[in-house]
Amino acid sequence: MQATGELTVRTQERGGGMRSKVYFRGRRPPSAPTMLVLVHGYANSESRARKSYEALVSGLKRSWPDGRLPEVWYFYWPGDTRWPVISQASFPLQIRRAKHAGLLLATFLYERRGNDSSPEVILLAHSLGCRVVLEAIKLLDEWATANRPRRTHVASTCLMAAAVPVSLCRDGQEFGSRREDRHEVVLWSTWDLVLTCLFPPGEAAGLDGICLRSVGSSGQPELRWKTPRRPSTGLGHSDYYGDRRAADEVAGQLLRWRVPRALPYQELAERPILHPENSLEGRELASRPPGSPAPTWLPA
Repeated sequence: MQATGELTVRTQERGGGMRSKVYFRGRRPPSAPTMLVLVHGYANSESRARKSYEALVSGLKRSWPDGRLPEVWYFYWPGDTRWPVISQASFPLQIRRAKHAGLLLATFLYERRGNDSSPEVILLAHSLGCRVVLEAIKLLDEWATANRPRRTHVASTCLMAAAVPVSLCRDGQEFGSRREDRHEVVLWSTWDLVLTCLFPPGEAAGLDGICLRSVGSSGQPELRWKTPRRPSTGLGHSDYYGDRRAADEVAGQLLRWRVPRALPYQELAERPILHPENSLEGRELASRPPGSPAPTWLPA
């Protein structure tokens, strides 16, 4: 499924620098009452990110009533290098870029003009893209409390395999602020070896502090997120985009929170939100080593 349009701060398809502001590609700029913005992680070229987005949106469309998603926009930021092998090892270098991409995304959303008097945004991110999103909403919240007019409301966020330190999300820390008018969902996995094994040294090398746990490998801190902590998904780091169960979970959480403005309430009431056979709790890991203990989210 193609997006309504694309938002980019990239200067090249692979690697390259960062633009000074967000540029959009499409027949028209974002203007719908509700827009869904997808944000990829690090080590993604533009074409690779686009394929991941298409897989995710295809799953969301199957899980959404009549497939009528909000206006979907793909966001691209340069979290990679020209050489794929080096990109995988470039995580420490991409943390600063993620922060700057968050600033540019926040500025774009703040200046956005919609047809509605209070346009809403849903942010759905993966891996280091979650850092981009958290940076953006932190700035938007700061601007809203500085007597600047509130033009766009980030109504919901979904963080998948978030490559963000748990310590930064605790109360009083950089991303520790929680808004009661924002729905926040975290999908995480104890089987994410990238976040379990590689994230701590990557954070240290990026001078972002000593961090032993990430949000995406623990779901913590539990009190930070408005939505009750979900069970571990059992997914690998890059498995979220094409996983039907993950798409069902994301759509189900968003639909439980509110009825999209474009949908009559009756349509939502008559259709089950999740496919029971596809629930994350019912997922079995074919890759689990023989004899190893079952993850905590599996039914007894």
